[in-house]
Amino acid sequence: MKNFDMQPDSDIERAVIYVRVSTDRQVDGASLEVQERDCRTMCERNGWQVLRVFREEGESAKTADRPQLQELLTYCRVNRPRPNYVVVHNVDRWARKGTDHDAMKLYLAKFNVKLRSYMQRLGDDPHDEFFERILSGLAELDNRQRSMRSLAGMKARLQNGGWPFKAPLGYRNVRSGKTKSVALDPDRAPLIRQAFELYATGLHSREDVRKRVNALGLRTLRGNNVGRETFSRMLRNPRYMGVLHVEKWDLQVEGEYPAIVSADVFQRVQDQLQQKAIAVTPKQRNNPDFPLRHFVRCGRCLRPLTASWSKGKKGVKYAYYRCQNRACPSPVNAARQQVEMAFVDFLKQQQPNPAYLKLFHKVILDVWKQKQGDALDLIDQLEKRVRELKDRKRKLNEAFVFNDTNRVLTQADYVQMRDDLNEQLAVVELERDRARMEEIDVDRVIEFSENLLLDTSTAWQRCSLEQKQRLQQVLFPEGVEFAEGAYRTQASSFLFNDMMEPREGSEMFGSATGNRTRV
Repeated sequence: MKNFDMQPDSDIERAVIYVRVSTDRQVDGASLEVQERDCRTMCERNGWQVLRVFREEGESAKTADRPQLQELLTYCRVNRPRPNYVVVHNVDRWARKGTDHDAMKLYLAKFNVKLRSYMQRLGDDPHDEFFERILSGLAELDNRQRSMRSLAGMKARLQNGGWPFKAPLGYRNVRSGKTKSVALDPDRAPLIRQAFELYATGLHSREDVRKRVNALGLRTLRGNNVGRETFSRMLRNPRYMGVLHVEKWDLQVEGEYPAIVSADVFQRVQDQLQQKAIAVTPKQRNNPDFPLRHFVRCGRCLRPLTASWSKGKKGVKYAYYRCQNRACPSPVNAARQQVEMAFVDFLKQQQPNPAYLKLFHKVILDVWKQKQGDALDLIDQLEKRVRELKDRKRKLNEAFVFNDTNRVLTQADYVQMRDDLNEQLAVVELERDRARMEEIDVDRVIEFSENLLLDTSTAWQRCSLEQKQRLQQVLFPEGVEFAEGAYRTQASSFLFNDMMEPREGSEMFGSATGNRTRV
């Protein structure tokens, strides 16, 4: 080895070494240690002083966005004295994309830094540059072929029911030999199943369900509450019913792993999300001044009516329901009082079907028993969760108070963990108290429901906005149409239907009392 200290600085050529591996599993002869040893040997043979070694561990060369590579490029620009060479073990360690190879080599050339390789001859004459271009192209070709083989392997595993990607919330990644798949997460899967089943009933809003399962302990992999966007994506994910779907590959197969929910429950959830099913939860962003907005449709073009306040010439405000379809032949534009009073008159026409009314008490009692059981189960779950959180809080306090000598829990960590537990405990206790309030007095329910059926119009006028929306949706699951001051509906609640089915090819309008007109 040459003694660099005995030579003038101007005579010394300097180099930096860049070594890279893409995974922890190394093939023989390509480990970081072997690469560095060979590169140092090359530098020693050429009399180059090694200024620094940049080690890239677990980074792919598909892009130039690699931490150590970017640091190397910066080093070549700002360091004094600058290196004369960047030495790599193989051209494919430097880049696996021809454009990246050329761009980084051009960048180095601005600072008179040249690229050299232990495995290949790189130089400055035309033949060497042509050979280097071939080498960079071969590296890109090899990388793309590997990607294609990897993609084909993932598709094959999917078609066989395996799941080679990160497991969705509620599952965990498992491996059986060389086969990758997923298995149920024993802590999260039951809560996700409960979320689907609650939302499928149509009795709870999406946000209420999310808050409930969060209170019961559902957490992301990072230990956070499940957010709104994550929860919405979860409800739309067919993997929870055991179906593997990759849209960009146009691939959908049955998974070889246990489903969290049945296909029926999953479909009912999708119907709720797409508003194809009857839901008795209030619509969001509605104006209390206009309970029929977006519920009533224009009788001419069938577009939902909007509503707003309009200011007259003298500054007086007037409330109107309107059809905003410009192509409508006769758009609705009616005062709020006219539209809502006509709706009240339409409700007065609705009378309960005697055949169904006979079963009314039995239905109410069956529902009451189910709701009571659900409420008691929920209270038990929340009580258990409260006890768990209180126990964790007690253990945290003991760990902080009684470990003064070799304390590993700092004051700041203790305060943060204590506050987090207090917040979780407050949320769970609030949900528990709400669940207790939901226990049902069946006699009051039957009395209220009978009054509602026998005098629906009066009940609707007394309701709050939220209650009106629920009642409207139950009574008229397909909405109502308004034209020329009168209402009509395609379908009303089974409670008001007679037992006769319409003949094929006919359509029914008017009230659901049996006084119908066929067209």
